[in-house]
Parts: sequence; C-alpha cells; structure tokens
Amino acid sequence: MNAHDDGMRAGVKKLLRLTTLVLAVALGAESGARLDDRLFEQIPFSANPSSDDLITRDPLGRHGTPYAHFKKWRLDNLGFRGPDVARAPTPGVPRILILGASETFGLYESPEDEFPALLRRANPHLEIINTAVVGMGLPSMTLYWQQRLSGLRPEEVIIYPSPFFYLADESPASRPAAAVVGARPGAALRSRFLDRLRGTLHKPDFLQVRLDRRAVAAQLATATPFSTVPIERLDTYQRELEQLVEVIQASGTTVVLVTHAVRFRGDEPNLENRFAVWEERVYTPRADAKILVAFNTAANERLRAVALARHVRVIDVAAAVSGCDACFGDLVHFTDLGAQRVAAAIQPALSGAGPARAAN
Repeated sequence: MNAHDDGMRAGVKKLLRLTTLVLAVALGAESGARLDDRLFEQIPFSANPSSDDLITRDPLGRHGTPYAHFKKWRLDNLGFRGPDVARAPTPGVPRILILGASETFGLYESPEDEFPALLRRANPHLEIINTAVVGMGLPSMTLYWQQRLSGLRPEEVIIYPSPFFYLADESPASRPAAAVVGARPGAALRSRFLDRLRGTLHKPDFLQVRLDRRAVAAQLATATPFSTVPIERLDTYQRELEQLVEVIQASGTTVVLVTHAVRFRGDEPNLENRFAVWEERVYTPRADAKILVAFNTAANERLRAVALARHVRVIDVAAAVSGCDACFGDLVHFTDLGAQRVAAAIQPALSGAGPARAAN
C-alpha cells in the first residue's frame, strides 16, 4: 500500500466522520422539535402535521375539521375557531355567526386574537362563533350555510367577503391557503425542524419580490392583464353575494355585511413595487396594484348595493382600516392592531344584538 492509498483512506474516514456528525446533529434537531411538539402541543411524535389538517372535504363541502390543531390554530368540536359549541343555542343568549375566509379565520394575529375572538371576549352576553374557512368564496359559503350552518339557528350572520377571489382565474378552493401549506396526513414525512427554520428565516423582501415578478410574468405569458377594473367580475361578485344573503334571510336570520379592507388606499408612492402587492399578484397576476385597490373599492360599492336591495346593515370596516400600513401583515390579512380596529368598528353594531335591529 502506497502513500496515495493511505491518503485516500484517511480522506474517506474523515468524510464518513463528518457525515455521521451531520446526520447525528440533524437527527437530534428533528427529535428535539418533535419532542417539544409532543410535550407542549400534544402532537404525536410520529405525526406529520400540516395546515391541510384544518380542512375537511366531504360530500357536505369544505369545512373545518373538528378538534384539528396546526401550530397556533386550534378548532373546536364543530371545526370552528373558538370554544366548543352546542348544536342548539342557549336560551336568552343571542347566537351570532361570523362568516368569511382567511381574513376572518386569522393569520398573522397572536393566538386567539383574530377579530371574532376579540368580539367574543368583549361581549360575554353574546355567543359569537367564527365559522370562517380559509379559501372560501361566496358560492361555497352558500353551500356551507345550507349544509352546516343553518342548523345552528343563529339570530344573525355577519359576512366579511373576499373580493379578490374574483380577480383570479382559478376557483377560490384551488387557491393555496395563506397559512403554511404542508403535506396531507399520511404523505411523505416532513421535517418539523426544517419547517421551524422556514418559519423563522425568511427570504429578503427584494428577493421574494423578484421571484414573484418572475412567477407573474410566466402566468401573463398566456393571459392578458386587466387594463381597467373588470366589470363582469364585479357583476359576478354582486350576484353571488346577493344569492348568499337571500339564502340566509330565507331562514329568518338577520344578515350584516362588512366592507373589505386592504392595506393601501391607492395613492401611496411606488405602490406597484410594494412587497405586499407582489405577494397578492402571484394569485391575481392580471391585476396590477392600481387595479387591485380599485377593484376592492368597487366591490365595496357593489356590497352596499346588495345591502340596499336586501335591506341589511353595512359595517364599513374598509373606512376604519384601509390605508393603515401597520394593520396588515400582507395586502389583506390583519395584524393584532388591524384585528383590534376591525373589532372596534364592528362592536357598536353588537349593542343590543338581536333580530330586531334596524337595517341601513
């Protein structure tokens, strides 16, 4: 055996030792993450948790999974955010459902500080239930009401609809959840340690904007950008919102509509290059920043038209929150401050809650 062979053997041994060390560190980190989840979150050591665990898809449509838990999000016995709910209302306690998508479900807020939870704590004389489901558009809400919610017999339903679904060219159900999306249960094993790293270490905004620009450009290769607010999309939004309101009212339930808020007013400098705009444009590539803001404003006017036609009250959350940069974690989802301001805007409408309240 010559010196060259000895050197090769020594090199292989060093590589093996380094590989063993790396694997041991990785295994220890992964085991530590899973043990921490087991001790403090009651997540089984071998489980493969994902945000998809929060959603059930069955013949009754999409809805929350009872007792599901992913990171800070916990669902109750009926798959809603909040404390367990009895099927029948408590006599003498008005039951109010808040219906919406991810903005209502909660994303950036501290645990249990989404605006429906704030309203629940501020109004112990009411039973306020957050029935929101991430990614739920208006037609799905109509089915959701018919199949699952009407049987809860609420006195009132407060609706916070999401107009931007109508700027996308895919259905709301196919749009990824704003929360972290992972594998379905039983899918290939995921590293919880790496998931924690991804939740802590973020790409710099300038790099993410560059990636989003490329993604939007790729989609626009086969689609034409909107040059003006697409009226036919607004018509569809108004029609489907009115259908939802009509179906709920047919059961004798009071409806309240809430205008949709966004981070910008539309007159901010350099708006087209804002990080929050490009985050949204990945899902609505045909709508630039000006179209996004203008469409939201126009959708709120259509919401008021529905309210006038159906004789229901409007709560103008957009006037209270839109343009408040610190109120949003992205273009549409609230921070703690935003949730507080939304709750404050809705709170006066809950005074003397009950079916006899006057409509606008």
